[in-house]
Amino acid sequence: NWIDQTSLSKVYKSIADPQAKALVGLYTLIPPRRRGLAVYLTLTTAKDLKMNKENNKNWLVVNKSNMPNRIVMRKYKTHKTYGEHVIKLTGRGLKSLRDILKTHLITNEIKHNEAVFPTPSGLYHQPANMSNTLTAIFRNSIGKELTFNLLRHIKITDFLSTPRSIRCKK
Repeated sequence: NWIDQTSLSKVYKSIADPQAKALVGLYTLIPPRRRGLAVYLTLTTAKDLKMNKENNKNWLVVNKSNMPNRIVMRKYKTHKTYGEHVIKLTGRGLKSLRDILKTHLITNEIKHNEAVFPTPSGLYHQPANMSNTLTAIFRNSIGKELTFNLLRHIKITDFLSTPRSIRCKK
């Protein structure tokens, strides 16, 4: 089921559904993450995040115009070792991700403190169900069953195969 990073980018561009495109974008346009990022992703503002010290969720932080500007990860596999991790969604390279996330939030009427990728009843997905959702997106798009783990490996392989300094690779 392997595809290269270039083909993965083409698949991302070909997806029409905002929710599916937003989910795929989270795992193809930023550094690789495990499925927990999307499972526990919750919408908030910077002001609300400062007041909320919950560590059992990841947060998609939006500005006043509902444009996502960062992800604050507090719930992931190694969070006890590494603590909070912030992924900035800034720069031209991530404009398409910011735009599709905003479109998804508006189209699906996601409110603050709600799951960004909810089940039909508005709850958080179980991790296995989120995996099935992502696999179905790729099966319907390209006929291959790509998983969160495989997406991580594709991103890492592409990163390590590109000429970079040892310091950058570390």
